[in-house]
Amino acid sequence: MKEISDPGSRKEQFDYLDQLDSQGDVPPGMILIRPLEAFCIKTTIYSFGSNRTTRILKKCFVNMCKADLIEPAFEQGGKGYWSIPHVVSAGRPDQDKDGNICTTFEALFNPETIEKCMKYSQFQEMCVNVALETIQKHHKTSGDSVSKDWKLLKNLKCKGEKPG
Repeated sequence: MKEISDPGSRKEQFDYLDQLDSQGDVPPGMILIRPLEAFCIKTTIYSFGSNRTTRILKKCFVNMCKADLIEPAFEQGGKGYWSIPHVVSAGRPDQDKDGNICTTFEALFNPETIEKCMKYSQFQEMCVNVALETIQKHHKTSGDSVSKDWKLLKNLKCKGEKPG
């Protein structure tokens, strides 16, 4: 597991992607987005063991990131209904500070949307919940469940060296 979360391995992955991009070898229809970190939250993914009765708790981190290619959030009809464009990465294996296996996701939002998150706690809560709902949709077929209880990590803007 150490090799996956090792900063050297992550740097190697980013260097490879940069090389693909600079040589024009990114597959057609795909673009590379290089997000900037904003803040990080921690929650839990509930899984079931192979016997389907044992519940396993696993830490989950979500790096809330800025990306210019994502459209800004907008209020629909002025009645408090928001459309919040975003993209959530596939989860990647990682380790917490104690060396335990965890999963890290990146949730990308427009910089204006992230700015509102930083300014208004209710808006931040709404955007985090949108990201968690998207992660939950990705886990629907596995039977895993993503907890809606989350904690803002005040001293950590990004889990891992940089968003990826």
